[in-house]
Amino acid sequence: VGNTADIKISTEVSHFIDITNEITKQTEVEIDGNKFHRPVLIFFESIAELNNYYNSPSAQKNKNRTKILTEREPDTSKTNLIRHATNANTITLLTREFGRGIDFIVYDDKVRRAGGPHVIQTFFSEGISEEIQIKGRAARQGGDGSYSMVLSLGQLEKFKSGSESLMSLFVSKEYGPVLDNLRIQYIDTVRGSMALRVNSCMPQHNMSLDFINSLVTKNMNKINEYLGLFNKCPDEYLVKTDTRVLVLMDATGSMSACITNAKNAVGEMFKQIQIVLKENNVDSLFEIQFAVYRNYNAPIDKIIEWSEWTSDPSVLYAFIEKIQAEYGYSDSGNEAVEMGLWHLNKEMAYDVNKPINRVILIGDQPPNTPVEITRRRQSPFGEAYWISKKIGPATTYLDQLKQIKQKNENIMINGFYLNGVAARTVFTEIAESTGGACLSLDVTDVKKAAQFLCGHTAVNILDAINHNSAKLAKGQLVATYKQMFKGYIQY
Repeated sequence: VGNTADIKISTEVSHFIDITNEITKQTEVEIDGNKFHRPVLIFFESIAELNNYYNSPSAQKNKNRTKILTEREPDTSKTNLIRHATNANTITLLTREFGRGIDFIVYDDKVRRAGGPHVIQTFFSEGISEEIQIKGRAARQGGDGSYSMVLSLGQLEKFKSGSESLMSLFVSKEYGPVLDNLRIQYIDTVRGSMALRVNSCMPQHNMSLDFINSLVTKNMNKINEYLGLFNKCPDEYLVKTDTRVLVLMDATGSMSACITNAKNAVGEMFKQIQIVLKENNVDSLFEIQFAVYRNYNAPIDKIIEWSEWTSDPSVLYAFIEKIQAEYGYSDSGNEAVEMGLWHLNKEMAYDVNKPINRVILIGDQPPNTPVEITRRRQSPFGEAYWISKKIGPATTYLDQLKQIKQKNENIMINGFYLNGVAARTVFTEIAESTGGACLSLDVTDVKKAAQFLCGHTAVNILDAINHNSAKLAKGQLVATYKQMFKGYIQY
């Protein structure tokens, strides 16, 4: 990664302040006895993060000399901004897309004498190649330049696979080796996830190849069999049930591995459920919604995200595929579980004729305390922001839980917690207050974690279907699942 002297690790609260301080530290020099400002290129992970910094109080002191360069700019504007980015006294905020393939050429001899442009990278790259490319923007065509990182603990959460806190990893101040190790662990996790995904797709791939061959050979029996699998109409004699299950997951930075495991589990889970239902002659109209919550440093479109209600695994997979583990706070691990429960309340009220039967709550931290909720809603957005965006006044998880049980006293919430006593205590309280249970989830082993999520989500859905059907014996579907898919569930 680089020398520890070139890397600064910030909390979310101080990140933007530290970026501005780094600008001052790296760019103010003296030439011929006069103060001189070197040009600086500051790379951000996304347009949203760039704009958050530009509009923050920390950026105001330099705003009159700050330019913005994103992929949304017209080509003529891009060319002009790139040309002037190496001018003295210029600060250019850029997205990561400009970290490769662009030559920022220095035309001013004074800039060269001052050490060339300085590059600040404000996020940690998933791949070392991107980091090298961004670093290379500082010294083009043999010229001088310098480079540093100002990283946020919150953004680094997604690279962590173990239960230790990020703060403890950086206590030695040897940041470079720690960051290198985090990246290696992350890449290993991603590769493991991709391998699982490929393996899970193989049966469908082989079925598709067989179908194509059947079309070529005009094998009508095989053609009808294949089409029947994807155009199935319920027969009159089959049991009819209506079941809805909401999967509610923390999607802050530390939950990256768990989101990956959920993505890996979706296709297999649906396949297993259908096998069990077919074995028991049940045609269920079950639907699933996947929703994620974050914290109050996330904007309105990120603090809660949710899929449509669906019985199609491809719809859920597409939703989870676009979810990024982001936001959250490093000063206190507590997350906005209360906003997840708030979303559940809204979904319950939206269509009272389609009740939600079961909820699966997954997270690694307990809800925000009332004091944290008040403080975090004030910064960075302010209380008026949340009111105007129809989130409403501050609420706690206990307030939301009370409303949930008033709407449906039979709803069951089952909890799965990662890492530690704090989450276990509150998740167990939430689960047991609705007649549910709470289990620990270990995400360090990609394959086992995906199996765990697959198995326990499938069991929850099957148990809810079973409960809604008077024609099935108590526990019949779950018993079938345990017989057919041993090793997927733990108790």
